[in-house]
Amino acid sequence: MYQKAIHFLQKIEEADKMATDIKNLVTWPDDGVSRIPIQIYTDPDIYGEEQQRIFRGPIWSFVGMADEIAKPGDYQTTYIGDTPVIVLRDLEGEMQVI
Repeated sequence: MYQKAIHFLQKIEEADKMATDIKNLVTWPDDGVSRIPIQIYTDPDIYGEEQQRIFRGPIWSFVGMADEIAKPGDYQTTYIGDTPVIVLRDLEGEMQVI
């Protein structure tokens, strides 16, 4: 139980660092203005940082439902962020993502 709490706190710290990193990459409007700078949506460095921290970290990602690949040998393709993956049920009946 403590392991999960520690992991959760680490994720909060990482998210906070990411927000700080992004704030340093972009010129934000004055306080009180609610517009988000266009660079948040178009800057390739920010996009890469988001992909790394959100989809490639030590976390789980939803890739599908078990019923969608019910029998051994069944598979489907999908993406985790912008990374293509194959979700399959191996010959022992276990789900694998490659």
